[in-house]
Amino acid sequence: MLEHEKKAAAILDKFEPDHAAAAAYVYKTRDRDLILFILQVGFEVLAGRRRATQRKVMRATVIRPGFVSGNTRGPKVTLSVKSRRKLAEATITLFQSWKVGNLPLGKATKARLLSEADAETASGAGHYNNANFYKTLAAPMADDETVADHWKDEEAIKLIRDEIWNEKDPSPSKPPKDAGVGATALSRG
Repeated sequence: MLEHEKKAAAILDKFEPDHAAAAAYVYKTRDRDLILFILQVGFEVLAGRRRATQRKVMRATVIRPGFVSGNTRGPKVTLSVKSRRKLAEATITLFQSWKVGNLPLGKATKARLLSEADAETASGAGHYNNANFYKTLAAPMADDETVADHWKDEEAIKLIRDEIWNEKDPSPSKPPKDAGVGATALSRG
């Protein structure tokens, strides 16, 4: 599998951002295993998008309860029969259609939920780190300047390598993890 991933990455590098040309190239190679690998990855991406869309729809679906008229004092609120039925249907739909990994939410165990929660947290941390990296790079740049134009001298490259990108050996000038996005200030030296 790693061999196919390396081949696919090389083809992607060659044709990026023209994915249609990359697909045509792969098809012409007639490399069955590579084609199947890329199709599998594509289906995994599509399945993820479908799950994301389903989650978005589920979050956007707001059940506006219908209340039974009567006494409005006290903590008890009585939903109408229609609202209770709608709430029950939404719960069943949630348990059946929301996926935890590739498993319906309703069939997930505690261990699976906690494992997936850790994976989601790690993914979010990665996105946060990338956002911090981009904002830090962008801070001293002019609006129309490219990264390659601005960050080209050796001192800037060393700063990027040592202070921004090196997570294994944080320097004293690195912000603490809770300092917020864009907390590292860069100068062009």
